Amino acid sequence: MILSELIAKVLDPLNSLKDDTNDAVNTTPYILRRLSEFTDGELESLISRMEHIQEIIEHLEEAGTLPNSAQETVAENEK
Repeated sequence: MILSELIAKVLDPLNSLKDDTNDAVNTTPYILRRLSEFTDGELESLISRMEHIQEIIEHLEEAGTLPNSAQETVAENEK
């Protein structure tokens, strides 16, 4: 499994969590809505950063310039 696939596996549940949080906002008291807004902001930021990292890794993989240590890490994770 390549690094971009590993990141995609992390992004899927994060996006799902973000969607679930947004769905719950309309049925919660004010204080929980405020907490949700904070959490959603932090979660959105994390997702954006992860997507950016995924794009960089995909470009490196396509160019064949992924560092050996990263390739070794992927190989170890596949075991």
